[in-house]
Amino acid sequence: MGLVGFAIFMIAMILILRVGQSTVGVDLQYNTATSGPAVWDSWGCIHDISGPEITATTSDASCLNSEDGWKEFVAGMKDGGEVTFTMVTQYGENVQDSPGSVGVCQNWRIVVPMTDCAGANPDMVWYITFDGWVTRFGPRFEYDGVQMQDWTIKVTGPVEASEPVNVEA
Repeated sequence: MGLVGFAIFMIAMILILRVGQSTVGVDLQYNTATSGPAVWDSWGCIHDISGPEITATTSDASCLNSEDGWKEFVAGMKDGGEVTFTMVTQYGENVQDSPGSVGVCQNWRIVVPMTDCAGANPDMVWYITFDGWVTRFGPRFEYDGVQMQDWTIKVTGPVEASEPVNVEA
């Protein structure tokens, strides 16, 4: 994905994740297929999720004779950032057998329902797809609440946002 593709992706992300819109229906899925077409399965009861936070570095390409003494920069490497989420612990859940074992690279996607001014459109979704390593897992025990798990996935490689997809088709 070039600089133009990166800019289009970022605009799409802004349009997808508009402030003030409901996030009911957001889902985190993992690919269970070891080869061939992807087979997606939902993973647990996601309480909240954020990311991926995509960044790009710049490199100073200034010269002693740069125009009017202004510094000049060129685009550098892109970083898919991290996805962090909290999941409600389900009774009998064995974390060791989960798709999110620490140190395992997995193909992931976040399912984002389409929204407009009238609310959610249950038939249309966006997909944010990426590969990532689970780098952090930790249970959380609160005084007055359910048992939770905090997770971090480090994105490796490109992050792709799909066009809106009709899930009823």
